[in-house]
Amino acid sequence: GQDLDGNGIGEPVERWKNPGVNDTPFILQQSDEFDGTIGLQWQWNHNPVDSHWSLTERTGWLTLRALPADSLKQCRNQLTQKVVGYHSSATTLVQQKGNCRAGLILSGKYFCGVGLCRDGIFLEAGGLQLVRQGHFKKAWLRVDIDAERNEHQFWYSIDGKHYERAGQAFALKGGYWKGIRTGLFCYGEDGQAQFDYYRVK
Repeated sequence: GQDLDGNGIGEPVERWKNPGVNDTPFILQQSDEFDGTIGLQWQWNHNPVDSHWSLTERTGWLTLRALPADSLKQCRNQLTQKVVGYHSSATTLVQQKGNCRAGLILSGKYFCGVGLCRDGIFLEAGGLQLVRQGHFKKAWLRVDIDAERNEHQFWYSIDGKHYERAGQAFALKGGYWKGIRTGLFCYGEDGQAQFDYYRVK
């Protein structure tokens, strides 16, 4: 940004000269195996509470501890990244314990997610809906993103092979300054979630 007020911090600009580039294309990392560091593509949706996340508690997994909230919009333990391109698919494997909700988010001005809770698989999109009742130790979650048609679909699996739709396809409205984002979350009264990976195709 450009430091217009002289305080040493640049302000956003509407236009700027194109930086010098070379012929090597830059490909932004999107997938993450959580093998010791968090990739540079990630951003916390709120200021992180360092005591409530870990990459060392379980090697190769991201641990998110629940923080109190009553919806995804209020969820503070939410790790997100910008959606890149028009078509993509993101998949994660989550294990959850305690009185919390954890899973995969896709958000703009609306906050939508699919996840695992103590009662089963749930969908959050303008309200909470239990889409499959049961006590599952783990779940595979996926979101198919079609930004061209603004049509997105959540999926879940309890065996990692057969996926079922979680709700209907939905549209998002881009908003706030972050644009449309996807990522991982955990919120609730107590408990935690552990994510094995986050893979984007």
